Amino acid sequence: MNTSTLVSHINEALAAHGGGPLVTTSTKDGDDRSTVLGKLGGHDVRVEFEVTSGKPDPGHSVALFDERSGEQVGRGDSGATFVDAITKYSWNGALIDLGQNS
Repeated sequence: MNTSTLVSHINEALAAHGGGPLVTTSTKDGDDRSTVLGKLGGHDVRVEFEVTSGKPDPGHSVALFDERSGEQVGRGDSGATFVDAITKYSWNGALIDLGQNS
């Protein structure tokens, strides 16, 4: 999984809502799950990309966590691709939760 490309898509989505960028500090790549640690507006955040099992086709999910509180800020799900999951994510809601947007 190419997390740098996925982070670029996230940054495009954040910019469309007046937020970002997500600055990556580290990544852990796997076949079915990858994790990106970074900073978003001064907040330490974690983004998890996961291929979920499904038949006949697997699903794709993107979840954002506030590392300070441990709270999940939101989630985007799609059966097709990670880009679709990023598109379906409520980035404006995440920015509001993190205090980056009003």
